[in-house]
Amino acid sequence: YAFWKQLLQAMPPTALSDYALLAGIGLALVALWWALLGLFSWPRVAKPAWSVLIAIAAGAAYFMDSYGLVIDKVAIQSVFETDPREASEWLNGRMLTYVLIALLPIIALWRVPLRYPRWRANLLGKLGSWALALLVVITVAWPNLQRLSSVSRNNRQLGHLLNPLGVINAANRYARDRLHPKQVETVVVGADARRRPDADQRMADASNRRQLLVLVVGESARASSFQLLGYGRQTNQQLVQLDQLLVYSNVSSCGTSTAVSLPCMFSDLAQADYSDSRVQGRESLLDVLNRAGLKVVWIDNNTGSKHVADGVEEKSVADDDDPRWCSSAGCFDDILVDQLAQLMDAEQPPDVVILHQKGSHGPSYHERYPTDFERFSPACNSNQLEDCSREEIVNTYDNTIAYTDHNLGQIVDLLRSRAEQFDAAMLYVADHGESTGENGMYLHGAPQFMAPSEQTHIPMFLWLSPTFSQARGLDQQCLQQRTDASLNHDNLFHSVLGVMDVQTRAYQPELDLFSGCRSGSGASAQLADSREHEGAPATRRQLPEGGGL
Repeated sequence: YAFWKQLLQAMPPTALSDYALLAGIGLALVALWWALLGLFSWPRVAKPAWSVLIAIAAGAAYFMDSYGLVIDKVAIQSVFETDPREASEWLNGRMLTYVLIALLPIIALWRVPLRYPRWRANLLGKLGSWALALLVVITVAWPNLQRLSSVSRNNRQLGHLLNPLGVINAANRYARDRLHPKQVETVVVGADARRRPDADQRMADASNRRQLLVLVVGESARASSFQLLGYGRQTNQQLVQLDQLLVYSNVSSCGTSTAVSLPCMFSDLAQADYSDSRVQGRESLLDVLNRAGLKVVWIDNNTGSKHVADGVEEKSVADDDDPRWCSSAGCFDDILVDQLAQLMDAEQPPDVVILHQKGSHGPSYHERYPTDFERFSPACNSNQLEDCSREEIVNTYDNTIAYTDHNLGQIVDLLRSRAEQFDAAMLYVADHGESTGENGMYLHGAPQFMAPSEQTHIPMFLWLSPTFSQARGLDQQCLQQRTDASLNHDNLFHSVLGVMDVQTRAYQPELDLFSGCRSGSGASAQLADSREHEGAPATRRQLPEGGGL
């Protein structure tokens, strides 16, 4: 269904010849599937192989038909990197229906006796099937080669929607990388990392308080659903009340899934140069901060750091049993505020804390917030989005954004309450966005080449305590003038290094949100010797000079 729906959108029939071409494509696909199934028509092989193909096709059809998802290598990776609780959220009545429909031909297949010709005749039959399939494909494609090439080139997702061939190809690519991995060597990033020589003394002169940067990683949060970014609903009642909150309006994500975006956003690699193979074994931003002498802690209420935090202290609270925040469905994100408070009370509190939210992860949006945060109704209180109206889905998703707003407000309130002990800042940025039914698409994970803006345009907010800004000589007006600049996840690595006064050749000041907005010695002296970046990628987005845009 998903393939034909996309194909009809790509080449809508308007003449008899168009219908003939579509019929020819259908005939060619039948011939190809027949030839493909014939490959497995050997004794003791056919029934198990065909059963697996039917099961794969049914499972893929459920996700494609219900959510408009495209199953590529990244989607397969996400399946294997999820946890049991998150996987269980996909189980529902409609999925069971697809499973039952698949069982019918499988049962029939096992009940029907199959007779096979002798191996030589069987082999000749397969060769004949492939020859016939090839003839049909050539007959259909050759007279329409120019048109089909154009459609294929402009609609690359069609290959992923060929079920189950697209799924098998994606799984094969994933398995090839995982079962036969290249020998991974640790790639050291920022081997020369150290704090600026004057950083500790400069801040000690300003106050005797400790420094603290809280980096909040949002989940499945899209910019278009935030009141602060122009959304018509009041989804940010807490954040709109914050003075001096910096709201970045034009930020894009590195990927459309956590499996891609999380390692990418903490990597020194530019988005244009990022790949799963290149990031394996490569140190992250957190390793560089740690090498510079900063204490870093990762607190996770999601499915883990995807190896980003392997070199620092990492704690998962997703399976905690604290009755204040947790139930069988998992924990609400306010547990992260409680964990942050405990870290701040420690004898040796950290300098950088990363809080990884559960955020707005679907399809069980209704389980991401307490019932008293159901501000928009009617809500979709089910993981079967297809059983809910578009209005109910949007309402429920907006409730998750309102709860994220509350969660961020709680974090800022906590930092304010410890103003005598900490010079603090909070930076919030989402890993990727989310589709809630636009053009028939739901959730996230679309291949980057076809991803809609709902999945790539993300929110980013920055709150600085007055003492944090003063200790670093930050000019709030200068920072404010940059909030409309075109940014992406590339900026995170260098901005955190810059604001935490880490000196290294891996740092690129042109990607630092704070570079050029520091007064006194901080404005020009910051990492002046670090422009010779080791292995700097060529494709980078540059911030405007100084305070102007």
